[in-house]
Order: sequence, then C-alpha cells, then structure tokens
Amino acid sequence: MVSMVDQMVDQNGTYLTRRRGVHYYYTRRIPKELQKRLGKKRIVVSLKTKSRRKAIASAIVLSEKLESFWNGMKLEEIIS
Repeated sequence: MVSMVDQMVDQNGTYLTRRRGVHYYYTRRIPKELQKRLGKKRIVVSLKTKSRRKAIASAIVLSEKLESFWNGMKLEEIIS
C-alpha cells in the first residue's frame, strides 16, 4: 500500500511534508504539556505551494510564531 503522505527529510527543522506529491504542508507535534489544553496532538497546515523554497520560508515563519505562542502559554501556566 502506498502512503498518501510522502515524508520529507527534516534536517533543518522545517517540519515539511508533501501530500500526494503536490502541495507542501507544515506538520508539527504540539508539546506534551500543551496537548490537553489545545485539544490536539499535532498541527497540520497547508502551505498552499508546490515550491520547496517558498514552503521552507513559510515553515520558518510559522515555527517562530508557534514557538512564541507556546512559550507564552507555558509562561501563563507557570504564573497562574
């Protein structure tokens, strides 16, 4: 059976996958301590591009935003 998701080697922390060999997706596991609060274990976002270069650029920006958001949530939990 052929998988519908072709995993990309993620050496640079870009968290990229391709579905059906067409568009790139950003897929990332949510930190364990935040999974219950967010109600899911993984984030998957279509980057709506076939270009690897554009996908990498978008993934880097998305990673930075997620890290900032998650760090804020962790800080909230520590303070409260």
